[in-house]
Amino acid sequence: MLARHYSIFFLFLIFLLGIAYGEESKDAPYIDREELVGHYIGSNDDQSVSLQLSPYVFKHFNFTDFVTIETFNEGEMGYWKIDGSLLELVDTDIDTPNQHLIIQENGTLLYGEDALVLKPVGPNFLGMMFHFNRTLKDSSKAAHYSSDGVLEIQEDFTAGSEPKYNEDALHLHNMGYMYESGTKYMGGRDEGMSGMTDQILDDEKREELIDYQKAYEYYLKAAEKGYVQSMFNLAFYHEKGMYVQKSISTAVEWYRKAADLGHTYSETALGNILYWGVDNYPNNSVEGKKYWLSAASKGNSEAQYNLGSALLFDPASTDKQKNRGRKFIWHSALRDYPSAFYSLFNLLMDESNDWDEVDEDYQAVTIHFLVQAGYLGNSAAIEFLKEMAESVKG
Repeated sequence: MLARHYSIFFLFLIFLLGIAYGEESKDAPYIDREELVGHYIGSNDDQSVSLQLSPYVFKHFNFTDFVTIETFNEGEMGYWKIDGSLLELVDTDIDTPNQHLIIQENGTLLYGEDALVLKPVGPNFLGMMFHFNRTLKDSSKAAHYSSDGVLEIQEDFTAGSEPKYNEDALHLHNMGYMYESGTKYMGGRDEGMSGMTDQILDDEKREELIDYQKAYEYYLKAAEKGYVQSMFNLAFYHEKGMYVQKSISTAVEWYRKAADLGHTYSETALGNILYWGVDNYPNNSVEGKKYWLSAASKGNSEAQYNLGSALLFDPASTDKQKNRGRKFIWHSALRDYPSAFYSLFNLLMDESNDWDEVDEDYQAVTIHFLVQAGYLGNSAAIEFLKEMAESVKG
């Protein structure tokens, strides 16, 4: 599909990479692009504005109240460039005039006609605001950091609240985690969350403490007492064959118990198995999409992407369902799911009809989504970019 576009892609990629690494208008004063990469927030009596500048794309949000999953899903995306003392945000709606932000000499960004000051904040600012608002309404709301330390704008359980459990189940789960990770469990004797566990820094002692069989036994005891995260861990062990015999049917059993208690990650994992069928486990695409939909509505990026792709590429989907699929993929990209950006790149390519005739901004947004997918680690995007680079060298 893309071969006919190679020549113009090569020329435009060189132009794009020049911009990405700071080459802007020759008439513009020099501004270090890398210094502008980051997260910004500004607010007045009427709204809060959030802007995220990655090396290749921007994400822009307007909030009239606290951050919610629904308002976060309405975020805009495109590519950004520096034009003199202006920062231009160009989104995929090419008919919409570019949004401009004034860049002051000290690097401060001014937004809109009222020159709202956007101040730099940490990457978890919106996530903290999202979960803070939920906690005000119900102190039992659960929130967890992802593996890269990002506090996701996602509800980990239906209605955001973790099912009730007894203290014994929690301690059993933490004992399982201790043996799985080599983390010394203090039994909650110290005050605060920091007192629950004490990481052993000595690698030799940590290795001595790790015992996956005991970890499994404690997770099983906790799961039988209704602790949902232990159910998920058991399911994951059996799905991947980690430390135990691989058994998709056992994984489905535990995933389903946790998913039916509203656990978002279990819903996503169960949806994956049911929709595609894994290792000869019978697929059930209707039920799989049901679990994906529940997880996607709570902000899970993987479920959003999988459901969106299923709706978009199912030959039986109506135009309404395909449009809904595009929206789910967009929501997933707002949460930096790498495959979502690669899908957006392909969608824009497919919808361009004649690449040579489309607007320059349309081309720019399309290519930037491709590069963003590679930047986030999507293997297909990385391979495509490598092929392009090798062809340019040749």
